[in-house]
Amino acid sequence: MVFESLTEGERRLLAAAAKGEVWKPDAGGQPLRASVIRALALNETLVASGPSPVHAKGIRIDRAEIDGVLDFESASVQTPLWFTDCDFNAGLILRQAKLAHLAMHGCKVPGIDGHRVVIQGPCLLSRSSSRPFLAEGTVNLTGARIAGELSFLGSELGGRGPVALDANGAEIGASLFLRHGRFTGLVDLTRIHVHGNLHAQGAELDHPGNEKVVLIARGARIGGDAFLRHGFEATGMVDFTRAEFSGGLLLDGAILHAPHGTALSLNQARIGAALGLSQEG
Repeated sequence: MVFESLTEGERRLLAAAAKGEVWKPDAGGQPLRASVIRALALNETLVASGPSPVHAKGIRIDRAEIDGVLDFESASVQTPLWFTDCDFNAGLILRQAKLAHLAMHGCKVPGIDGHRVVIQGPCLLSRSSSRPFLAEGTVNLTGARIAGELSFLGSELGGRGPVALDANGAEIGASLFLRHGRFTGLVDLTRIHVHGNLHAQGAELDHPGNEKVVLIARGARIGGDAFLRHGFEATGMVDFTRAEFSGGLLLDGAILHAPHGTALSLNQARIGAALGLSQEG
C-alpha cells in the first residue's frame, strides 16, 4: 500500500532499514505506525517511488512507541525483526506467519497471538539491559515451530487473564529459557518438544485465583536437561506427568508451594539421567 504521507520518524526508519542501522527516536518524535513497519517488513510499496529496500541486518528499532496492531497473520517475513525497549499499544498477531528472526528485548506489549507461527531462527522475548520484556496478556505460541532458542530470560508475563504463556504442542529447535522470569498465570508446556535444555533457574511462577496447577508440561519432551533450581519458585502444582527427559531433571533448592496438596507430579515420567531433589544451602 502507498501511504499518502509519512512522518519524519517513519522516513528515518526507511533510511535506517536500507543501511542496516538502528532506528532511534528524536526529541518529541511521533509514534511509528505498525502498518508502516508491516509494509516495510513485507517489502510492500510505501511511497510512490517504489518498494523500500531492507538491509540483510533487518529492521532494527530502539525505544519506539508503536501505534496499532502489528499484524503478520499468514504472512512470510524474510527480514529479521529486532525491537529493543519498544512500547506497543496493541498486541502482535503472528498466527500462522513465517518469520526469519524475532527479537523483542525489553519491549512492552499487551499480548502476542503466535498460534502455529514458524520462526526460522530464535524467538527472543527477553530482558534488555534496562528493563524486562513485559506482556500483561497471554503469549500464545500453541503449535509454534521455532528453529532456534525461545527465550523469556528475565521477562514478566501475565497478570491479566488466567494464562501467562501457552506453548502447548510447540517445537523448539534449541533450548527454552524461563530463567529469572516472573509468570503470573498458568504456564502451559503440554506436549512441547524442546530439542535442547529447559532453563528455569530463578523463575517465579504464581497462578492467582486458587488454581491448582501453575506449570503443566504433560507429555513434554526435553532433549537435554531440565534445570528448575537456584531460586526456582512455584506456587501451585508443577505437573510433568508422562514427560520425557533425555537428560536430568534438577530441582535442587527449588521452592514448591502446594496450596491444594500436590507440589510436583512425575507420574509416568521418564528421566534419562539424574533426578536432583537436594536442598541447597
